[in-house]
Amino acid sequence: MGVKHHHLVTVSACTTAKQAWDALEVSFSAQTNARRAQLTVELKTIKNKTGKDIHMYNSRAKALQAELATAGQPMDANAVILYLLRGLGDEYKIIKTVLLAAPQFLA
Repeated sequence: MGVKHHHLVTVSACTTAKQAWDALEVSFSAQTNARRAQLTVELKTIKNKTGKDIHMYNSRAKALQAELATAGQPMDANAVILYLLRGLGDEYKIIKTVLLAAPQFLA
C-alpha cells in the first residue's frame, strides 16, 4: 500500500523523496478539498445580515467566487447572482422578484 492511501503519514516518516511528495500531495489535496467545500457553502448560504451595505455584501460574494476559482473550482457568474439574490432580506423583495422574473438581467 502506497503513501497516497495512508493519510497519517508525515513527511518526516517517509524514507524516499517520492513518499514525501506523495504525503505532501495527500495533505494539500485534503486541505484544498476542505477549503473548496467551505467556500462553496459560504457562497451558497451568503446572507446580507446587516441589510445596510449592499456593496460590502456584493464584494464578499465576489471574493468567495475568486477564492473558489483560485482553489480550482470556478463558479458561474449567474450562480453567484442567484445566491446573492437569495441572501437578500425582505427589504429587497420587489427587486428580487423583478430580477428573477426577467432572466435577461442575469445573462
